[in-house]
This record gives sequence, structure tokens and C-alpha cells, in this order.
Amino acid sequence: MKSKRWMIYLGLSLVLFFAAFYAYPYFQKLVYLQLNNPTLMVFDVDISLRFRIVFALAFGMIPLFTGLVSFLFQTKGKYTYIIYLSMLISMIIFWQVRILNLNELLKEQAQKYGEHFRIQLPVDQMQVETFMFVGSMIGCIIAALFLKRLQKKNLI
Repeated sequence: MKSKRWMIYLGLSLVLFFAAFYAYPYFQKLVYLQLNNPTLMVFDVDISLRFRIVFALAFGMIPLFTGLVSFLFQTKGKYTYIIYLSMLISMIIFWQVRILNLNELLKEQAQKYGEHFRIQLPVDQMQVETFMFVGSMIGCIIAALFLKRLQKKNLI
């Protein structure tokens, strides 16, 4: 029974990985819209592929980490939604914090150099996808701590 459950987690992870991998251009457009379409500099041609893989990993790891935390705390599906929600919410929070940081940086540079200069942002310094990946890991840790607390109170 447990191997069947892990196969479901693995299958769901693969589906989410490939869905996120192919949805990455739409995410990239959304990020550029949130940043008011900045001028970008590309120094490394492979940077887009690396960001695409990190973005896909951020979503693909959610079911695997959910299965791992569920296994560690012996949750039977009743509290797995806590893990999913915690990971997704922290991923979104980290994404938006990075967007706010980049917007502040762009505003700062625009004020520093004036309106007559075009501000360029290096693509490899944006790292929105990396922030999302770290956010999902932190969300998993928060969910694990929450489930540990529930387990100590014998609510699980």
C-alpha cells in the first residue's frame, strides 16, 4: 500500500514538473508585467534553461516533500492539505517579496540616473524562481513544525 502511495506522489511530481516546465514562458511574462517590462541583459545563453528547471523543480518537489512529511508524521491524508498550502503560500510570498525588491531596485536606479537613461536589469540577478524554490522548502519546514506540534498534542 505504501509503495502505491509513493508512486502516486512520484507521478504527481512528474506531472507538475513538466506542467511547470512548459508553463514557464507564461510565468516569465507575468513577472515582466509585474516589473513594468524592464530592459533585460542576458550574459549567459543557458540561463533561461536553468531558471526554467528551477521553476519546474519548485513545483515538482511539492508532492514528494508532502509525501515525506506525511510519512514522517504518519498523517493519513487528513492533514496533507496543510503541507500543500504551506508550501504554496510561502512560495507565493517569497515570489512577491522578490518582485517588490526588484521594483524598489529599479525605482532607485531610475531616480539615481534620471528618466533619460534606460535602466537594464541582468536576468541572472532576478532569481525569482530561486526565491520560489526556497519558499517551497521553507513552507515544507513550517508545515513539518506545525504537524510536529499537532502530534505532541495528540491531535493527529
